[in-house]
Amino acid sequence: MKTVVSVIVPVFNGAKQIIRCLESIKKQTFSDFECLIIDDGSVDDSSEVIRNWITDDRFHLYHQDNTGVAVTRNRGISYARGDFLAFVDQDDYVDPDYLKHLMEAVDDDTDIVVTGYRREDENGKALLSVPLFDGSWSRFVMITPWTHLYRKSFVEKSGISFLPTNFGEDIYFNMMAYLRTDRVKIVPDTCDYVWFYNTSSVSNTL
Repeated sequence: MKTVVSVIVPVFNGAKQIIRCLESIKKQTFSDFECLIIDDGSVDDSSEVIRNWITDDRFHLYHQDNTGVAVTRNRGISYARGDFLAFVDQDDYVDPDYLKHLMEAVDDDTDIVVTGYRREDENGKALLSVPLFDGSWSRFVMITPWTHLYRKSFVEKSGISFLPTNFGEDIYFNMMAYLRTDRVKIVPDTCDYVWFYNTSSVSNTL
């Protein structure tokens, strides 16, 4: 049977946070998924940490030379066996019903599903919540690939990929996706994706 959702997790020097991310994916109440973990040339012990953690055959670890997050996500898409694609970043984590809520919105007339998120710090303190409402404008609130579910056949037939740059690759991907379909569903009033506020990252802003 074909895997329904392929969850793509790019990793670069993520040893400190990656297990929390993967544990949250493992605990999904929607269990028909595979998780593709792609180590993008980490120079820490990310791969060893992940390899020692994996005991679930839904999780697969791949290695490559450092090429950046855009190329890494594109490679994940090429490896994916699922009907749908989801993306989770290495510092982030998801609530147990994240995939369930996304998949509940899917019907035969769906290419993209989008939901809200919340921002939390190292102590689990909620800094910000961004739920969506059931309206056409909500699709433009989220510019990141996370908080989205994409039908893989739509992505492939439309020739959509991440621009090979380390800035704006996620905006480009979503812009191309939204230009090619109106078959978008909103999951309102949920914030199942947690965008972790990593104070050690110089690029982290609210």
